[in-house]
Amino acid sequence: MVLQKSFMKFIKVLFFILLLHACQDDESIIVYSTECAVCADYQSQQFYMDTIVLVSLPQGNYCLGDTGYNYVLNQDTLFSSLIDEDLLNIMTQNGYCSFLVDTIIVN
Repeated sequence: MVLQKSFMKFIKVLFFILLLHACQDDESIIVYSTECAVCADYQSQQFYMDTIVLVSLPQGNYCLGDTGYNYVLNQDTLFSSLIDEDLLNIMTQNGYCSFLVDTIIVN
């Protein structure tokens, strides 16, 4: 009888440990790309050669070397800017872009 109670206690403790282990979230490591970002549609106005121009960035994925911002005056695109590392960092710091997930490592 004593052996049976000890065995049942052992089974309960083992079951609790297994249940606790099964309920834990898997730890995963997310590595973000430093070369590409996903951006929401963004527009602002800036001065360019004593004129106010519309600066727009259409929604989409952008990587280093892509053309990004369009400088528009009277519905004509004046020029587009190339995205370099500094500009990509500023875009993500301003909040309308976020770096793309490069790799997810699950432990």
